[in-house]
Amino acid sequence: MRETTAFNDNGLNVGNLRVLARELYTPDSFAAYGGGSRFNGYHRSDSDVDLTIVTQRTLDLRYVKTADIPVPVNVGYITREALENFSIRRRTGLPFRVQPLGEDDYVSSLAFGTKEELAHRTVSTYHDRVGNGIVPVLLPIASLMTHQNIFEYWLIPKWIRAMKSTATADILTGEYTPVFDKLAEQGFFTKDDAGNYLINPQGVPNSVELHESLPRLLIHGFRLIRPNLLNGGIQMDRSTLKLLPLVRDTVTILPSLAEKKRMLKQAANDFIGIPEYFV
Repeated sequence: MRETTAFNDNGLNVGNLRVLARELYTPDSFAAYGGGSRFNGYHRSDSDVDLTIVTQRTLDLRYVKTADIPVPVNVGYITREALENFSIRRRTGLPFRVQPLGEDDYVSSLAFGTKEELAHRTVSTYHDRVGNGIVPVLLPIASLMTHQNIFEYWLIPKWIRAMKSTATADILTGEYTPVFDKLAEQGFFTKDDAGNYLINPQGVPNSVELHESLPRLLIHGFRLIRPNLLNGGIQMDRSTLKLLPLVRDTVTILPSLAEKKRMLKQAANDFIGIPEYFV
């Protein structure tokens, strides 16, 4: 995978992140990758860097500051076993663009596989709902951002910002085009002369068949979900203390939550270029 300079406005570089990731490895760490807004075009000047380290056991979130990286680094640890579960994996940044920072082939393969499964599921649901026709390349990621868990409503402003970013649209189009090409090879799509992806009715399972065929894996070993509701509810550790400003901000969001959801769906419709698909 090409090493990105997506955040060079802050003077950062991937080499420094590789060094930091290695310094934060535990004895059983295996791989690492960077992700989040700074690799996907919708970051702000005060946005931190998301760094994920794959280990064999769960650890608390860490917030790191270093002279070599002029913005804070949000460090999360996740187990390889947890990454085998798509329900968890889709919340780890892997459906977006990520930058491998250790065991690059493993991370790249995992990221591509995550996008492929997300597209597989989304296209099947789209086929059930719309029937045949053109499928926008950005539909899987727009669907993910639009249908986040109800407990994550504080992410709505971030997803609106992402879907209004031309840079983000370009980056994610580049990420999902190879995925759609592979699905076309598998018979999901045909392509017209303009390069649009058209649903192949004989190649797409309906969503019920698809979901029944997917493995159901146990969820455990994951500490990146905020707040930490696993293993005993919310815990007042360092990761939970970081939530306090979010809780404060969320109180101001609640009265206008319906309006914010409407704005999110409108942004998603504009993002994929289909009016009123997300309703």
